[in-house]
Amino acid sequence: MYHALDLGNAEFRRVFHVTFVTQMMKAQLVPPCRFSGVSAGFGFWTGESSSRGRWPCSNLTSCFPLENVYAEVRVSRTFTVLLAAPVDSPILPSLQEYAMIQPRRHGFTLIELLVVIAIIAILIALLLPAVQQAREAARRTQCRNNIKQLGLAIHNYHDTFQAFPGNITNGAYDTSTRSRSWLVAILPYIDQGPLYNTIDFSASLANSTTSPLPTPYTPNTIAAMSVLPAFLCPSDPTNGNGRLNGRANITDDFWGVTNYKTVAGSNWAWGTFTYTHPSGRNAGSNNGLDAGNGFNCRVGGQGNLVNRMRNLTDGTSNTTIVGEAVAGRCTHTSWWHFNHSTGTAAIPLNHYVRNTSITAGDWPNNYSFGSLHVGGGHFLMGDGTVRFISENIDLQLYRNLATIDGGETLSDF
Repeated sequence: MYHALDLGNAEFRRVFHVTFVTQMMKAQLVPPCRFSGVSAGFGFWTGESSSRGRWPCSNLTSCFPLENVYAEVRVSRTFTVLLAAPVDSPILPSLQEYAMIQPRRHGFTLIELLVVIAIIAILIALLLPAVQQAREAARRTQCRNNIKQLGLAIHNYHDTFQAFPGNITNGAYDTSTRSRSWLVAILPYIDQGPLYNTIDFSASLANSTTSPLPTPYTPNTIAAMSVLPAFLCPSDPTNGNGRLNGRANITDDFWGVTNYKTVAGSNWAWGTFTYTHPSGRNAGSNNGLDAGNGFNCRVGGQGNLVNRMRNLTDGTSNTTIVGEAVAGRCTHTSWWHFNHSTGTAAIPLNHYVRNTSITAGDWPNNYSFGSLHVGGGHFLMGDGTVRFISENIDLQLYRNLATIDGGETLSDF
């Protein structure tokens, strides 16, 4: 017969448990014996036990034909210590007492848990910036594609009408106006033909100037309140997902907004950055709203401000025609209204984005271009390409890019 001491899976998994047995052997509490011809005080079994604390064989002597009585100590499923000890050896009560007082461990200690949490936190801290950068890269790509599609629509419009789309106004600024922006004109060229067909160009924007507008809305009002993803930059959280109230000139209803405006030029008479360009269209004038020297100003679709490809004498690859704007930071931003769809390059790029003291209604200082992409903004060039221009670009170079026929010599940008 033999004694089987089941000390559990946890108690003897560490080296010091085996060391304990070894020290007991050295103290000669267990006489040395012979395991299948091997002289030792204890032996190891590396096979997997069939049950807890037992050998895979039916009895000990069938595994090892020994003359002594043995104690069997199971360390794990694949590691077992055999301890040779006579029945009256003092090692048996000592080991039994030791096994009884050792606590069983069924999970992580607090320190181990804290270490795991710390490692997870470090991994998250390392991965989160990379995830955010990947998401912003995707949003930036989408924004670039939006502007590219606008460029294709503008050129397709030109192929059809032999002129670029411009703003049209009858002089009124409120909702009684029959005015409209260049973005309305290109709707059929961005797969918005059904929406375009609902518009009554002989009617006003709304049936009232009262704020908020009474219902039912007119077809033009419904169209102007529509959300058009093609006009929205996914990196701009201020655009209200396509609809904002508090728009300048019109009623305090929720109107469809845009993140893309045409470049009116670089001449400007208001705010901090006034500027008069010495050459080109409207040379000497600082009225950048209605007499801009760029691609399309506030009344750019009327009179002698109608643009054609031949008017871009500075070169289509050297002329900016559409740029980004942050919709929630400027009340002059919506896709229908003629006074909400252009901007000036007289004001530095991202000036009102970096200077949070500039309010949304401060149009002399925010009727311009900006984006929430890091470091600059996208611009559509006259040849249909999209360029990301740094917010640190030289201001004079930035202004020269905004003219269509200034005759400037441009450096790299």
